[in-house]
Amino acid sequence: MTPTPDDPTSEPADPPAFTVPPPSPLSLAPPKSRGYRSAFADRFGDERTVVNVALFAFLGLAPVFMFVSALLANLLEVPDSLQWPVIVIGGLGLAGGVGWAAMRLARGGAFGLARFTLPDGGTTPYQRTYSHIEAIAARGQVDEALLAYEAELRSAPNDIDLLARAADLYLAHKRQPARAADLLRLIRRVPGAPPARVLYASQRLVDLYLGALDDRGKALVELRMIVDRFPGSPAAAFAREGLDKLRREHHGGA
Repeated sequence: MTPTPDDPTSEPADPPAFTVPPPSPLSLAPPKSRGYRSAFADRFGDERTVVNVALFAFLGLAPVFMFVSALLANLLEVPDSLQWPVIVIGGLGLAGGVGWAAMRLARGGAFGLARFTLPDGGTTPYQRTYSHIEAIAARGQVDEALLAYEAELRSAPNDIDLLARAADLYLAHKRQPARAADLLRLIRRVPGAPPARVLYASQRLVDLYLGALDDRGKALVELRMIVDRFPGSPAAAFAREGLDKLRREHHGGA
């Protein structure tokens, strides 16, 4: 595969007869829309944060309520043998009740506020993110990252972003080019796939057929498809140039 600006990890190699320069994946990435609960978690922390706040509130209030319980025990003339149980149970019980109420109010109020200040889950559905898999790949655990992508694909086989990320990781590390080609073809079969994504997949397939898969016939098919489907575009002009070059090579070697 020919090194391209969007594939900085690929090693220099002898260039194939022709390659269509693919656009940057960043320009093709669809905007990520997320539910208000996920957006709240990104901005303010998840619900465990609320629980931790309530726990600290409990620990801070427990001594105060134990002191109040001691005063009440003295005012009510509770027998000495019962004062400590009253102080402990009353103080911890009151602190626990206030902490629980604070947690419920904080959680409800925070997510209620998030409904107004962050994208609403009813109109902008949550879209998966794969930063955890990218982190695995960044640590050099490429095989583990690829397995994680494949596991995600079993539950979301039509996720175009996921298909593209998995294919790009296969290509970047020169792993299983046939599987990368399968993923790229799947992108084009997803109903309603954006034209930019379809073009990107076709361009990467051209690279594969002229490189690792070494299939000039399929490369010609892909180039014709680009010309037919995207007439008048810069990609179509590059594809026509590639078709002419491959035909000249074919006739010259015949």
